[in-house]
Amino acid sequence: PERPCGVLADALTRGVEPRVDRRQVLMVVSDPAELGPADGRVRRARPDDLDELVPIVTAYRVEDGLSRPQDDPVSWVRSHVRERIELGMIHVLADRGRIVFTGAFNFLGTAGAGLGGIYTVPEVRGRGIGAQATAALCRTAFASAPSVSLHVDERNAAARRCYAKAGLREIGHFRLTFR
Repeated sequence: PERPCGVLADALTRGVEPRVDRRQVLMVVSDPAELGPADGRVRRARPDDLDELVPIVTAYRVEDGLSRPQDDPVSWVRSHVRERIELGMIHVLADRGRIVFTGAFNFLGTAGAGLGGIYTVPEVRGRGIGAQATAALCRTAFASAPSVSLHVDERNAAARRCYAKAGLREIGHFRLTFR
């Protein structure tokens, strides 16, 4: 890790190997006119989506390195997703009766909105679903927020292209480190 971030990361992790230690790209959109086409099928997740969402969110967390398969994150994910559904923060897109996309608002208000947990199931990637669903989430956010942001692992070129097609632009980098 680069200094001075490496010194700080070492102090925060107290000698324990961090689960996540990577550079993130910060992306933002501040003008709804910059958004790409949006998929109108994106909707708030409902309580009856919980059982279908748990394996999808678990797969996202493992794929993104936020959880390790050996950690058995399913019970935590179930509780987290249930709470986020109750708060109206998780959104989904279903295609042919199956959820194929999920994304959430980490925060949403008059100061701005932050997206997270954006995931398209592998079987439908490359069809533009992720970009159009992300644009739909941004349009929802613009009802109350002046800008929408998200961050993504700088090595995830496919996700960066997806978010750029949705209308977000890269504005900087930061380091994400946690145990």
